[in-house]
Amino acid sequence: SPANYRLGPGDEIIISLWGENNSRENLTINKDGTIYYENIGFINLSNKTLESAELLLTEELSRIYSTLKDKDNSTNLMLELGKLKSINIYFSGHIENPGINLVHPFSDIFSAIIQAGGVNSQGSLREVQLIRNEKLVTTVDFYSFIMNGKNTFSNIKLIDGDVIHIPNVKKRVSISGQVNRPSSYELLEGESISDLITYSSGFTSDASSTLILNQIIPVNE
Repeated sequence: SPANYRLGPGDEIIISLWGENNSRENLTINKDGTIYYENIGFINLSNKTLESAELLLTEELSRIYSTLKDKDNSTNLMLELGKLKSINIYFSGHIENPGINLVHPFSDIFSAIIQAGGVNSQGSLREVQLIRNEKLVTTVDFYSFIMNGKNTFSNIKLIDGDVIHIPNVKKRVSISGQVNRPSSYELLEGESISDLITYSSGFTSDASSTLILNQIIPVNE
């Protein structure tokens, strides 16, 4: 499993102890992000990496297994991920396969969208919404990832029952001619021609200093 994978509700973990104390226990993180360990109580593992969760469990379990913190390490603890089931993600809006889709538990928002067939031609790539328990968790703009490979969303863990909503594109502008990436781009409110040129990777070396603006104004029905 990825080293930066963060634990959350529904994940199964395996706690192994060996040495002076020997045990192997499978536990599932509950909806509150905690596990219940006998004689200790609830331990919050939500959003922790395996490494940080292992350190916390070593600290917590040393209250009942004192040899966990002995200098001679007569008891050792190891934490592993158990079997992870695919999670149900509900997709709404402009996605190729709307409705409930099973996605891999290590999925981030981008890879989950790919598994659901991708965004259709009317869908926004700039205001993708992650909704959990009917509350907006975050809005993702994929342009920095698509243009520059900057990933700002992989640290957002998806959990079973999340909703990914792809809203309608509000404004799409085409740029052609002597730019490095002529295409059609989605602009947000407040963005300008200079932003459009940036998204198209700037002018080519033989571009004119003159721009021709063809504006199409839709008529309200």
